[in-house]
Amino acid sequence: MAQYGANWLEMMKPTIRLRTWTRYRELLTLHVVPTLGKLPLSKLTAQLVLTLYRAKLDEGLSPTTVHHLGTVLHGALALASNVNPKVVSEMLGHSTVAITLDIYSHVLPDMQEDAAATIAAILYSSWGGCERATLG
Repeated sequence: MAQYGANWLEMMKPTIRLRTWTRYRELLTLHVVPTLGKLPLSKLTAQLVLTLYRAKLDEGLSPTTVHHLGTVLHGALALASNVNPKVVSEMLGHSTVAITLDIYSHVLPDMQEDAAATIAAILYSSWGGCERATLG
């Protein structure tokens, strides 16, 4: 989780204001990495994230700060988990999906390859598994 957070921060840097980036770094460094940093991203669960939020509230963080922490985590993790960008956009309260993709598209480096593979699988299955026809 710590490595993912560090990579995410570096990719975010050119896309957002410095002050915003600094705040994201603070949220991750002070609140996420000490608690979840050694956890592999694949082992992260909703229960662990909710436990983190409860612990931060119990430590005295304001609900607004915990909300901001959640926004940062949810945006990056949802797209990295292949949640539809429109759903993520609505979840984050962005006015358009374009805003979400402009901010978070770096977490989707394999998006084109995944789309091509999905389309190929659909087409292949529609051919009934037989050799594909050649055009021309």
